[in-house]
Amino acid sequence: MEISNTQIHCSENAPWIVLIHGFGGSKKMWSKQVEAFKSRYNLMIVELPGHGEAPNRLSETEHVGLQDIAEAVVALLQSEGIAKANFICVSMATLIMSAIAEAHPEVVNSVILCGAVFGMNRFSELTFRVGNLLKHLLPYMAMVRMLAMILMPNRTHKISRKFLVQECRNLGRAEFIKWYSVLTGEIYRLHDNMSCFKGIESLVIMGSEDHVFLRDAIGSLRNFQNRIKLRFIRQCGHVCSLQKWREFNEISSTFFETVTAASTVKQSALQQ
Repeated sequence: MEISNTQIHCSENAPWIVLIHGFGGSKKMWSKQVEAFKSRYNLMIVELPGHGEAPNRLSETEHVGLQDIAEAVVALLQSEGIAKANFICVSMATLIMSAIAEAHPEVVNSVILCGAVFGMNRFSELTFRVGNLLKHLLPYMAMVRMLAMILMPNRTHKISRKFLVQECRNLGRAEFIKWYSVLTGEIYRLHDNMSCFKGIESLVIMGSEDHVFLRDAIGSLRNFQNRIKLRFIRQCGHVCSLQKWREFNEISSTFFETVTAASTVKQSALQQ
C-alpha cells in the first residue's frame, strides 16, 4: 500500500512535521497549519487512500486494517530518509497514530492528537455500530450527513460539518463503506494502547463542545496526566484545527517549540 503525500521543505536541518487527516478529510484541511509552520519546519501532508487526490483506494484491498496503514506511513518516512518526525493527527487519524506509536516508536519525536478518539458516548457508539450494520442498505450520503450532525451538532460547528460532507462526497460509496468498516472494528485502539506513548512527548487537544469524544478522552488520560498533556479549546467542537485554527496553531507552536528546544539540549549533552 502506497501513501500519497505532499512535501514542503523549509531547510535540510529543520524538524519534520507529518500531518494526517481523519476519516472523510483531505490535505485541504491543513491549509492554516501549513501557513503557520512552513517557515520553521519541513512538512509532509499525508493523504490517506481514497481521500482527496490520493490515487490508490482502500476498497481495492480485501483485508486491511489500521496497522497496515500505519506501516505504509512509516515506510513512506523511511523512503524519504526521515528518521524521526513530529506528528499532528486529527480525529480517526489518532487511531492510526496509536498503531504507529505501538509498532515504531523510534520514528515519533512528538505527537499532537486533535479531537482524539479514545472512545465515544453510548448513544454515538450505538448509532455508529447500527450504521455499520446498515451501511450497505442506506444511501451513503445520508449516513455522512447523520454522522456530521452527531459529531458536530452546533451551529458554530458548521465549517467542520460542511467540510466533512463535501470531502465524503468525493470519497465515494465503496470507499466510505470500507473505511467505516475498518474504523468500527478499531474504535478503542487508542484507549487500549495508551502505554505506547510512554517516552513520547504527547499533547491531546480537545474542543470543549466535543460531545462525542471529550468525556472518554478525560477519563482515559486521568491516569496519564504526567505523561500526556491535555488542552481544551473553549466553544469549539470536534475538529479544533478547522474551527478554531488560530488557537490550535498557537497551542501547537508552543508545544513543538518546547519539544525542539528539549531535543537540542539533549543532543548537545550527548555530543559533549
